[in-house]
Amino acid sequence: MARQGQTVDGGEAYQAGGNLTVVRGIDAEQMASIMIAMGRQLKVYFDEAESKLEERLASFRSAVLEEFAKPDNADGAKAFSDPDFQFVLNDAQKVFARDGSSEIRDDLVKLLVQRSKYDSKERLAKIINQAIELAGSFSKDECAALAVNFLLFHVKFQTQNQHTLLEQLNSFLSPFYADLSEIQTVYEYIESQRCATINYLTDLDVVDHYHKTYVALFAYGFDFDQLQEIHPGTDVVVYQELITATKDAKRPYRFVDSDPSELAGKLRKLGMPEQYINNATNLHNISNPNKEKFEIILRENIEGFDRVLQVWKDTALSKMALTAVGKAIAHSILAGRAPFHAQLEVWVK
Repeated sequence: MARQGQTVDGGEAYQAGGNLTVVRGIDAEQMASIMIAMGRQLKVYFDEAESKLEERLASFRSAVLEEFAKPDNADGAKAFSDPDFQFVLNDAQKVFARDGSSEIRDDLVKLLVQRSKYDSKERLAKIINQAIELAGSFSKDECAALAVNFLLFHVKFQTQNQHTLLEQLNSFLSPFYADLSEIQTVYEYIESQRCATINYLTDLDVVDHYHKTYVALFAYGFDFDQLQEIHPGTDVVVYQELITATKDAKRPYRFVDSDPSELAGKLRKLGMPEQYINNATNLHNISNPNKEKFEIILRENIEGFDRVLQVWKDTALSKMALTAVGKAIAHSILAGRAPFHAQLEVWVK
């Protein structure tokens, strides 16, 4: 049969009486040209990557030198003669070289400053070494979770002023609350990196915890007549370690302790009769906002607190117990992105 070409929509059809070979694609010469072109392009990418690497390393070196030049960190410069510190410094450069973000750079520099304070054989030095290796492993979601968990679980504010407390909570939470995630793998990943353990049977009621710790700062207060009602004939001096002054002339006193059980314990140590102790705890309860009102105060005065409570309730954020390495990383994140200046050894020893 004679070969006939037939035209069809969208292509070609062939009829043949014998064997028919149709070649489609590129030949060896074309392939070689493509490979050469790709190689040239890869060289461009390599040069760009090398340039970025040099920029990042220069940025990192500058940040390290600037931090260790501060008077408070001058003694830490001695650590540069320690071989182990040199290895850790190299690890930190590698972590930042891969990530490149200013946040990670600052976190690593904070960790290096902490590391420079300890001998390489000390436990805390080894914990910080691990923290430096892992510092670049976390996305902004995981960083936010670590910082917020550390803040709410472990940081106690040393203030006797409600405005200072609210101001500090605002400044410490503001860099993180928007990045908190409801995705479960965020918390599972933190656990997989040995920075936390998750116990689904326990969690922390953060509002209850803060109420018991800080509600006295928001007290309505009471006057001398109310004190006389709970303890007839007493003098304010008897309660001098238990009450403090307010700025309200009509209700010039408040209890120092936020937790009424702590107040009761101190009164028992003073030998107070149980009747007066019960009266005092009742006065404590009516002169301070209850838990529900206290939560409203926090929601209204702390930016993002609604979001924090939502994620705290709906995820494993409230169920994570940070390991020593997790605390070290969380501390560096908080110190690098918020006005947080407490030393790591307060929590990791």
